Amino acid sequence: MGTYPSRRKAHAGGLAEKQVPSAILLEWGWLPLFLLTVAAALWLRPLLPVDETRYVGVAWEMWRSGSWFVPMLNGEPYSHKPPLLFWLMHAGWAVFGVNELSPRLIGPAFSLASLFLVRLIASRLWPSRPKATVLTPWILLGLIYWLGFATLVMFDQLVLFFVLLGVGGSLILDGRSLAAGPGCFWPPGWACWRRGRLSWSTWCH
Repeated sequence: MGTYPSRRKAHAGGLAEKQVPSAILLEWGWLPLFLLTVAAALWLRPLLPVDETRYVGVAWEMWRSGSWFVPMLNGEPYSHKPPLLFWLMHAGWAVFGVNELSPRLIGPAFSLASLFLVRLIASRLWPSRPKATVLTPWILLGLIYWLGFATLVMFDQLVLFFVLLGVGGSLILDGRSLAAGPGCFWPPGWACWRRGRLSWSTWCH
């Protein structure tokens, strides 16, 4: 008779040990899945026309001509987009030399940061619902349209990152309010350098 409680304890301990890897997988399994997706995209496809090839071409022409502040395309100013993405490409080239890989890592890097930011925002919005924090990155990762853009050399990932950074900063500084003072407006301001008025209107609405 005395052995039954000990057996129950051993059984409960075994279940707890099995639940620990499952909990870790649920909380962080999205991270290797995202990295695997990015690696597959970098390995299986080249830069895609028209946008990716054009943006890398603009950065290369700026680099070649020494036009650090004015984006250039085919010898003329390229005023369609702000310069922050091109400056980031130049930063990678300054460190690693001119290559194709470093520009292609910019979008995935900011997308990865956005996944962490949505976790932060969920934890601030729903502090009594820890599952919301755990599941939010999975939800964003499950949006096929977002996941596709996350691997591209595009402006959208940086816009999303800076807008989320502004929202997260506001929630940290002022609870659930989105008006935490002037310090929270610099992230959407940087987003404007990425995509102009679109990002600012997204923040204001």
